[in-house]
Amino acid sequence: MRNLANECRSLYWFGALLPILTFTACCHLGRPPLKDRAEAIITLQRNEFESQAKIAKALRRISADELKPDRLRTYDTRTLEVLFEALHLADGMMDREDLVPAMEAIFVETFQNRSFIFDMPKSLQDSYIQHRMWAKARDNQMKNHVGDAPLPQFVENEIPAGPAVYDVSEDGRTLTLRPVSLSSGSLIVSVLNPNCHFCQQAEKAISEDHQLMQAFSNSLNVYPAIWSLDLDDITKANKEGKFRYVILYKASQWPGMEFDSTPYFYFFKDGKIVYKLDGWGPGALGKLKEGLKMIAERRG
Repeated sequence: MRNLANECRSLYWFGALLPILTFTACCHLGRPPLKDRAEAIITLQRNEFESQAKIAKALRRISADELKPDRLRTYDTRTLEVLFEALHLADGMMDREDLVPAMEAIFVETFQNRSFIFDMPKSLQDSYIQHRMWAKARDNQMKNHVGDAPLPQFVENEIPAGPAVYDVSEDGRTLTLRPVSLSSGSLIVSVLNPNCHFCQQAEKAISEDHQLMQAFSNSLNVYPAIWSLDLDDITKANKEGKFRYVILYKASQWPGMEFDSTPYFYFFKDGKIVYKLDGWGPGALGKLKEGLKMIAERRG
């Protein structure tokens, strides 16, 4: 009888604790380990490259507190590696400059305290270039021997609040920042890469059409240079090609425009995009001429 009573009491307490245990388990299941949450971002980027909304949602499951240096020191090395890659991918897709300090903190923790750096210096260099953090890029290049070509000199007398580009010197060794005015008149802004096969096709076709070549002689041909500058290619294209290239400053300062691939053609009229062509293929020349009609100056 005593054993039966003890068993009954045990069942009673187990029944009382069951809701608490279930709640705890559900909370745990609702918030997987940090490494798993970081890996989810990597998986999304690899399998659904265009799904920025899903990656943004996955990134929100990592709290700011979890990215503080004192918390980073408590994670195992594999978690730090995965977390760094996840932040780097998210930054690349969503232009998240605010993620760079966490990436830097992870690099410091793994390099200084664990002597283990993976490919973090190269990834940091990509982010520094993407966000135009030239001083940090130069320091990283010198300390960690990232990249072969030295960075050019940058002339930035004033940082524009709106659209801006870098003019490239004839020798490719100096980039000079200047604002771009879109507020009045007509302008074609092309997003091009001289190494892109489709951009090469577009440039050839435009140069062989008198009407389009005349219109594009005053266009702004922007090379995005998101993660690398490739100044030798730009310098060569400016010397030998029909188009003259400038380099993008920051994509975030060009509302309504995309710089994640090439080519794009935007037709501006008095500060507004009135026509856009994405990519290059059959019928593209005709579509460009449609864009010209949209921005043609009205006559009396």
